[in-house]
Amino acid sequence: LAPAFLPAGDVSDNVRTEFDIGGLTPMQKSRMLDSGVMEEFSAYLRETFNWPRPVTVTIDLCNEANAYYDPATVTISMCAEFVDELIDLSDDL
Repeated sequence: LAPAFLPAGDVSDNVRTEFDIGGLTPMQKSRMLDSGVMEEFSAYLRETFNWPRPVTVTIDLCNEANAYYDPATVTISMCAEFVDELIDLSDDL
């Protein structure tokens, strides 16, 4: 396992969520923010992993449903398309 992904001992406070979601319509932004998906994902990261440095989670347009981790900037970029799919899945439950 890479050092950033060691199992958590205590809950990590090293997760920042940035709602940098430019390029989306106001309705899309509202849907993402109102869904709570980013907060749930950030809580999962805090509870599951022991981050050696603060990690930032952003929402970016990627033209695909995916997510990426950049170890150089310690950033998880959630693709808006992936977040949208997660919201659709949660709506179906």
